[in-house]
Amino acid sequence: MATKIAKVSIENFRGISTQLIMDFKSTFDDSPHSLILFGDNGTGKSSVVDAIQFALQKEIGKDRKITAIRSLFGKNKPSVQITLANGRVVNTKLQIQRERDEDFYIAPFVLRRADILRFLNTPDEKRQLIFFNYRFTSDDIKDEIRHSGMSDDQDLTLQEQRIANKNKRRKLAESLATRIQVATEIIPLGEKDFNNFAREKIYGGLTRKDRSNLQKGNVVHVDPITHSIVKQIRKINKELKIIEKRQKEIQDYEKRSARESIIKDLLINTEKRITESFQNISKCNFVNQIKLLCGDMTAVSLSIEIHLNNGIICSPHQIFSEANLDLLVLLVFLSLIKESAERGQSKVLILDNVLQSVDSTIRVSITDYILKEFSDWQLIITAHDRLWKSQLCDLFRRNSHQFIESEIIRWNYKDGPTVFNTSKDIDYLLLEAIDRGEAISICSQAGILLEELCNKLSWILPTSVIRKKEDKYTLGDLWPGISKILKKTNLKSAVEEVDKWLHLRNLVGAHYNEWARSVSTQEVQLFAEAVLQLFWHIRCNKCFRWIEPLGSQGKHWACRCKQLNVENK
Repeated sequence: MATKIAKVSIENFRGISTQLIMDFKSTFDDSPHSLILFGDNGTGKSSVVDAIQFALQKEIGKDRKITAIRSLFGKNKPSVQITLANGRVVNTKLQIQRERDEDFYIAPFVLRRADILRFLNTPDEKRQLIFFNYRFTSDDIKDEIRHSGMSDDQDLTLQEQRIANKNKRRKLAESLATRIQVATEIIPLGEKDFNNFAREKIYGGLTRKDRSNLQKGNVVHVDPITHSIVKQIRKINKELKIIEKRQKEIQDYEKRSARESIIKDLLINTEKRITESFQNISKCNFVNQIKLLCGDMTAVSLSIEIHLNNGIICSPHQIFSEANLDLLVLLVFLSLIKESAERGQSKVLILDNVLQSVDSTIRVSITDYILKEFSDWQLIITAHDRLWKSQLCDLFRRNSHQFIESEIIRWNYKDGPTVFNTSKDIDYLLLEAIDRGEAISICSQAGILLEELCNKLSWILPTSVIRKKEDKYTLGDLWPGISKILKKTNLKSAVEEVDKWLHLRNLVGAHYNEWARSVSTQEVQLFAEAVLQLFWHIRCNKCFRWIEPLGSQGKHWACRCKQLNVENK
């Protein structure tokens, strides 16, 4: 059964010179989630992506002749170990196995910016070749060949000729064995081996040129009948070689034609979905239809026609901006990747520097589309712009798509990338402070979390403070109005508990006080626990959404998944 990635361990692979371990499980459950991997350019994000694809598909991009995978700075051999959600472990050492993993054998699941550019820059006449490493299923190809009927008669005739020649060659070998008085079994029948045997055992090591010279001098070295049998076997071997070559050509043609047919059918079947998705995302209301034309120019051609509302037909480059060209190509790739899951491949999709390079005017819309269309997939997305990373996180949360965050905070040649796991929710610093038992740190982090809580709720609840963009308010400004409203709800006891210990925030957590070190750990832990309990009642750890108003009365709030509910009493 298709599965997702739970853990990755990479060592001495390209920019990763030591060992890097990445866990895709969150702090809330044991199932693997999606990942947003953030880091500056050149810090190793693509090395992580390359390692995952190399381990599962034995290729990087479209390159299967991979040699430069070893880190120039590490000492050990490169290795990648991937643990899947079903517990199965995939180990890859330096030796490259030629077959893809059983859960990732159909189509490449990594999309890079280079893929988009390759599609746009490849001539229409051979664009289908881009997808020829998409296997879909072997049964598809076999069925296509079986039902194509393109060369059944030819293949049958060649096979009959091959069998007849082999039978004739076997009888000649028996005659030859009798003539030279050896067992038939020791006479090799393959072309090269037979030629070597004849030269050494029949012609005494003489080459054809030597024998020709002897014949010119009327010196007979081998009796004519034996020589004739050898010539007949050699002739049959040449004929068999021609037949086998022709059979291979037919088989290759059938396989290629079958694959072309599969790709053609899949692309044509996605035309409607691509058109609708493109119209919704790009807002190009002048586009009536997008047509994918396969095989019109050559057997492997793929061209795209844009049908406009005014009846004009043109190419994408004639009408679309660079942003919309990127969008169109991305939708084509996504359609085929989604088809691979329908045929048994694991629902894992990696977007390496794809969304980052798309024009900002439609980037958010594309990402929102992906999160909806691939809602049950594991997505791994790389980003190098902090604002875009923040937008990505917000889009994931708005779509209730569970994810973790990891940030590569630095890279050097000796240690490779240093990854900081930010996948824990915004309460994790307080939880870690509680674990350490540091009173001042606990108070400080509890105060910060309460400030975050108040900042969010002041936009949601009808408090006396009217928020405006980029305004600044302190905890002292926001908490009184928020606590007043929440005390009228089922969170009254949680709010009162925060009020009970709130004085510690200023006396210990926010300002220097000489006597703060004497405050008991028990007191600050009670403050921290009160803030955490309130936080967990208004920020869902399942859908990662804050409570939102339901209806127009302003008396009922809930998170997106309805796990949290706050009501007026």
